[in-house]
Amino acid sequence: MEWPGEAPQEFFHKGNSVLHTMEYEGDPPRRPLNVDILDERITRDPDPPLPGPGSAFQPEEVAEQRWSAATGRPWVMTFLVAVERDASGWRVDQDALTEAILGRWTDAAIRSKIGSEVRSLIWEFETRNGPGEAYLHAEGTCLYMDVWEDDAIWLAVLFRELTPDGLDLAFCDEGYTFDVRLQPGTTEAELADLVNRAS
Repeated sequence: MEWPGEAPQEFFHKGNSVLHTMEYEGDPPRRPLNVDILDERITRDPDPPLPGPGSAFQPEEVAEQRWSAATGRPWVMTFLVAVERDASGWRVDQDALTEAILGRWTDAAIRSKIGSEVRSLIWEFETRNGPGEAYLHAEGTCLYMDVWEDDAIWLAVLFRELTPDGLDLAFCDEGYTFDVRLQPGTTEAELADLVNRAS
């Protein structure tokens, strides 16, 4: 009797098991932190020292500090600046956006995602707060930012400067704790104030 197709193969074999164990599973620092590990680390040191004597942190800021202390990673959020409604075929000037980003983070790495339905360009950089990343949606009308808030505000204002005045821009975070309209000519200080009042 003849069976159609190829014979079954192992998922892990000599040709790929070394790659998996060396680059991911076999290296504890690279394993994802699960809830139990985070809980153990946070409860072990429930009140890590917070910067600034007498600082009045909000509860969410304290949580961010504890998360950073437990994981050893900086706290970042995903922010979004995007054209609302139809952009009428407009796309942001990628060269101008890249030039400005390199002006702020000179060692930024740039990757292109040719053929991707979601991402077109990705910028990875080291901020004063830690590593950050921004990527441009394939349509060229939306910028995602995995950075600290002050860097996201700078990037959002930059995107506004490169966007025609006739197009409306929205700036928000991943949890929609704020969602503000970004008007032409808005400064970083003005946007920060809008975000604080909307949060």
